[in-house]
Amino acid sequence: VRRQHDAVPVNRRVLVEIVAHAQRDGVALAPAEQRAGNGAVDRLRHSRRAGEIHRRLADRQILFAGARSDHNSSYGTATTFRAGWVGSVGPLGLKALYGEAFQEPTPRLLYGGWTGSGSDPDLDPERSKTIELSASLTRPTVGTTISLYRVRDDDTIVSTPQGAQNLGEREV
Repeated sequence: VRRQHDAVPVNRRVLVEIVAHAQRDGVALAPAEQRAGNGAVDRLRHSRRAGEIHRRLADRQILFAGARSDHNSSYGTATTFRAGWVGSVGPLGLKALYGEAFQEPTPRLLYGGWTGSGSDPDLDPERSKTIELSASLTRPTVGTTISLYRVRDDDTIVSTPQGAQNLGEREV
């Protein structure tokens, strides 16, 4: 959950049943909530749909893939994907992950909160793509992890003394 309003209260008993069903059948689909924007500044309409599939490949190996589609009345529809493989070979844990993200500018960055707050109503949403490879080794007295990753951000939003602006592309 990236933002507080993305959190959805869940009945623990229902969640346990859903997880048990997903583990038994290897599939889990969870529709996301639909809601209207609120507040004096945020009069945008939002809707979300999401789904994810998990498949056990072998003992201690799981493959997953998911997609999420967000619609915003100002920015249109953005679809993001995620996929990965998580497994282990003996004491070695391995991960290969891919993910995409879409983040709308906050109302404060778009419209400001006070004079000189550095807003810009023409900001574009941020988008990013991440690839990560990871290996970990755990022993009774010590554990170690090594991760390689690459993050590519497009239209990164930064606040400067001249105002908020889209930075453009950057890689981490």
